[in-house]
Amino acid sequence: MLHFKKVYRFVSSMKAGLILLGLIGLVAAIGTAIRPQTFYHTTPFKILLVLLFINMGFCTFEQIYKFVKVLRKTKTPNRNRFWSKQFSLLILHFGIVLILIGGIVNAYSGQSAPVKVLEGETIAITDIISAKQAFALKVNQFTIDFYADGSPSQYISDITIIDEVKLENFSVSVNHPLNYRGIKAYQQSYGYMVDVINYDGENESHMLLDEGQIIGFQNTRRLVKFFKYIPNYDARYGMQTKTLRPDNPKIIYSVYEDEQLLGIGAADIAESIQIDEDVFLNFTSLVPYTVLLIKSDPGLLWAGIGSIMLMVGVSWFWYFTSRGKSRRKNKINGGTTDDIV
Repeated sequence: MLHFKKVYRFVSSMKAGLILLGLIGLVAAIGTAIRPQTFYHTTPFKILLVLLFINMGFCTFEQIYKFVKVLRKTKTPNRNRFWSKQFSLLILHFGIVLILIGGIVNAYSGQSAPVKVLEGETIAITDIISAKQAFALKVNQFTIDFYADGSPSQYISDITIIDEVKLENFSVSVNHPLNYRGIKAYQQSYGYMVDVINYDGENESHMLLDEGQIIGFQNTRRLVKFFKYIPNYDARYGMQTKTLRPDNPKIIYSVYEDEQLLGIGAADIAESIQIDEDVFLNFTSLVPYTVLLIKSDPGLLWAGIGSIMLMVGVSWFWYFTSRGKSRRKNKINGGTTDDIV
């Protein structure tokens, strides 16, 4: 029984809570650097959350016990002030517990996955994450707004929600995610693919390439690699773009033969490039795509309620603590004070 009490005191102590908070902070810092998208769903993080939840659960139980003791002591001096302070601590602890419940629910049941979507393409949400009700998103257009200096001011994906019940248009931008049927879509990033036509003397073919992909031909051993798209090319900047605004767009490509690099070039959009005798290549146009982060946060409501309770509890505790100090100061200076009602 004595050992059980010692274990209980440690598990419910502030010391244990601070140790767990420190571990969570350390592990989170390392985990988000290594696996930013999936770390919060890993087993070590889940275990630490559950342990902290147990610690805060016991701490909350202790606060309930103290609160009941205060209520029973009807003749305690300044009873109302003690009651208020203890009640504020109780709200604070309940808020933390609810936040942890929300975090645990998200860690075990929440889902998150990035998806690359071309203009005009439609994606089914159930192909990306689990959803109670199936619906689809169609990206009608992706645009980038720029400041005068060429830096981006906003990324906007014009989306149509395709549901059995209705169609609805929505603009997803940075800090303005889509929220539909408990599923959120955040504007995470973007990129470009290039539409290519290659002609090898007899045949002409079209293909859509992403950065790093290689183009092969029938009548030559040479290969072309689509290395990089640079929106505003300036030779002084090397492979880095001068600005993200497409003031001088170039396609950087490299030519190989039998795995030997023959050269690197910078082509304009729609410029015809000769790769070999009767073999030509044309980067006809750029096709923008948006990268949306599709998420479900089933524990968000719990965490939101807990956050409100936490703020209320902290404010309440601070108010009565500071007011109590002020009243004690008045007493020292010869003033009078009454119990707080």
